[in-house]
Amino acid sequence: MRQGMTAPFPAMLEGKTTRHHFVSTAAILFIAGWIMAGCAARHLVGSPIKEEGIPKIVAGKTTRAEILTLFGPPYRVESKGDQEVLTYFYGKQSNWTILLYSESRHSADILNVYLNQNGVVSNYAFSEGVAMPERDFPTRPLAVGH
Repeated sequence: MRQGMTAPFPAMLEGKTTRHHFVSTAAILFIAGWIMAGCAARHLVGSPIKEEGIPKIVAGKTTRAEILTLFGPPYRVESKGDQEVLTYFYGKQSNWTILLYSESRHSADILNVYLNQNGVVSNYAFSEGVAMPERDFPTRPLAVGH
């Protein structure tokens, strides 16, 4: 080593590197990486909504059968007054932790299709990446019922 240069460990100045120095350096790097990496997890609920089918929905024309062909079985089916509502839901939950700090984020893509008594679309609404409070986020798929 040239004169005037410093080394990270005094033993290196003497041209000696010991196993002890290597082990302690490796341990410090491992712990620093572990702290910075933390822990992350992702939980998905439902199926991705086929967005290419959304422009094909025409109120007053598209039928229930066509909706099922475009999007498959709905996540949930509800009756609201004289209308039937088909809900397509794709939820994403991301959790991560670093040391003692933890954060959870919930978002969803939601397509609601409203059908009149004749089984024809009367209205529909699509929302993408909607932030959801944890209490409203389903933890498991809902049963499809009529």
